[in-house]
Amino acid sequence: MPRCSLVACATSVLILSCASYGNPDWGHSGVLVATGTEQSSGLNGRWHLAVDMSTGRMHESVDYGVYQLADTWDERDHWRQDHSGGVHALNSSFARRDATTAKWLARYGFLQVDADGARIEYLGELRAEGRTYERLRATPQGGQTIELWFDEQTGLLARSVWIMPIEVTRISYADYRRVASLMMRISAGGHERIQAGGRCIHGGNRSAHRARGRSRHRGGGPDRCGRRSFG
Repeated sequence: MPRCSLVACATSVLILSCASYGNPDWGHSGVLVATGTEQSSGLNGRWHLAVDMSTGRMHESVDYGVYQLADTWDERDHWRQDHSGGVHALNSSFARRDATTAKWLARYGFLQVDADGARIEYLGELRAEGRTYERLRATPQGGQTIELWFDEQTGLLARSVWIMPIEVTRISYADYRRVASLMMRISAGGHERIQAGGRCIHGGNRSAHRARGRSRHRGGGPDRCGRRSFG
C-alpha cells in the first residue's frame, strides 16, 4: 500500500476488504449456519455454528462422542458448556468485553459503515510466512481491543490477535466460500495461544463441509464501502 496518513490507510484497507467480501448491504441480514468437523487432542468431532448476522448472537458446538462442548453468545453474556456437561456464564468485566468483540467480528462489523462504531487504527504492513498483511487495531464499542490482519493479495481477513489475561490468542482464517453473495470465512485454520514466557500451545483445527445462509445480502456497490472515516 502506498504511503498515506494513518486515518487514510485504515479507511483504504477496509474499503478494499469490503469490495473483496462482495460489497454487502447490511440492511438485509439473516442467519449463517455452518457444519463440519473439528480436530482436537486426537479426537474428531462434529461441529455446528449458527450466527445471527444482524446482532452477532451465535451458538457453536462440537460433539466428540465421548463429550460435548458448546458456547452461546447472547445479547450480553457468553455461556459455555464444558466437558462435565455443566453450563457456566462467563460474565466478568473482561469476559463481557471479549463477548462484545466476538459478536462484532462474527457479524463482520469491520465491513459495516464506520465499522459499526468501532475505533480503528492502522498498524502498518507485516511480512510473515511468505505473505504481506495490512494490520489494523479494532476496538468495538464496549469491547476488547484486537488486531485484524488482512491479506494484501486477497483483501480478506486472514488472522485476528486477541490479548487475553494470561496469553495471546492468534486465530487464522481459511477456506473462504461465497454464501448468499458474501464471502464467508468458513474455517478457523488454527488457534495458537502464546502464554507468558513464550510457550506456544496449538488448539484445534476446524473445517466446514457445508455452509448455508438464510440471508438477503445484496451487493451495495463501491459507495456502500466508501462511507468510512476513522480518526
